[in-house]
Amino acid sequence: MKQGELPDRAIAALIDGVILTFACETIQKALLIPATTLGSFELSGSALLGLILPVVYYGLMEGSARSATIGKQVMDLSVLTADGKRLSYGASFARAATRLVPVGWILALGEKGRALHDYVAGSNVVVTTSE
Repeated sequence: MKQGELPDRAIAALIDGVILTFACETIQKALLIPATTLGSFELSGSALLGLILPVVYYGLMEGSARSATIGKQVMDLSVLTADGKRLSYGASFARAATRLVPVGWILALGEKGRALHDYVAGSNVVVTTSE
C-alpha cells in the first residue's frame, strides 16, 4: 500500500480540526461545562473538551471498520497496522492520545513520513484508493 503524503494528511487534519472545534464549542455551550482547576492551572470547559473529545474522536474513528476519521475519508486515507490490518481500539486510542504531543508531527517530515503517534501505535497512514 502506498504511504499517505504529508500534504494530504495535513488537509485531513485540518478537516478534522474544523469538525472538532465545532463539536467542542457546541457541546460546551449546550452542556455549560464549567471550568476545571488542576492545581494552580484552570481549564475552561472548551479547553477541557478540546483535550478529551479529539482522543475519543480519533480513537473511535481510526479503530473502526473504516480505519479513518472523516478528514481521512475525504482524502482517501486510512490508518492501518504495518501489515495492512485494522488497528485495535487499544492501539487506536494510544495513537489518539499521543496526538496531543505538539511536536509529534515533526517526525512526519522525515524520510518515512510517520509521526510520533504512528510509531506509538505501530501504524501507517495509507492511500485507500488505487491509482
